[in-house]
Amino acid sequence: MEKQLADFCEIEWQRMLDATSLEVVLEANAIVSAPAETVEAVITLFRLPRALIKEATAFARENAEACLRSRHDVPSMTVVDPWDARRRAMLEERVCLVLDRLVRLTERHWGLPKEATAFSRYNATTDLLREVASKWEQGQLAYHQALQKCDTNANQVDRLIQKTEVPTSRKRPLQKRGDTTEERLRGLLNTQDGVRSILAAGTVDGVASLIHRSHGSVAGSVAWKMEIKPLLERLKAERVYARLECEERRRDRHQTD
Repeated sequence: MEKQLADFCEIEWQRMLDATSLEVVLEANAIVSAPAETVEAVITLFRLPRALIKEATAFARENAEACLRSRHDVPSMTVVDPWDARRRAMLEERVCLVLDRLVRLTERHWGLPKEATAFSRYNATTDLLREVASKWEQGQLAYHQALQKCDTNANQVDRLIQKTEVPTSRKRPLQKRGDTTEERLRGLLNTQDGVRSILAAGTVDGVASLIHRSHGSVAGSVAWKMEIKPLLERLKAERVYARLECEERRRDRHQTD
């Protein structure tokens, strides 16, 4: 299914960063569970945040494609910049935070001195942030070149829309109907109380019961597939991440005592 602009909203961006960060930390935990046999093992560990850059770049690229489709359909439509500086800064901050977590893992499990980890972290940070800058520059260049083509053809698109528009006299009057499953789900997503009720429901059956619809109608809806299910998966991932943090703090206190 072709993605829409709503699929690249702020909550989806944060969900992608959170999920990928968790995957990197879990992979790092698996690596440090065995002794470090070579220096290359440490270097490889500190390159794991590259997965964040890969996912964020793919997210921005797909977002740009959705923006271009919207501009093509409605040339006057204003769309956000998928390669904006704010999201780049958020990505850079997340890369640094994950690196900090990896440093703590190497010091705790491999017994590496702080001087060694500080040097490795500095080199990794330099390389990773340079890669972010390069990917973002390439993405911006390609996106704005495509935008220029859209603007050049804007007048032709306007004329095409005018030719295909149905005359007012031929439009059929709208008939009243009840809200569809999609509309009920969107109604919940558009309010804070609705989102809270979705999180409390927790499952597709719980959400179906919430709006008095069947399991199949909710599970087959766009709102469930593209927004609600990812939201619940993000909540689950955050709880796992929180348990890992608590377990690490508990081990740290035990070692200190």
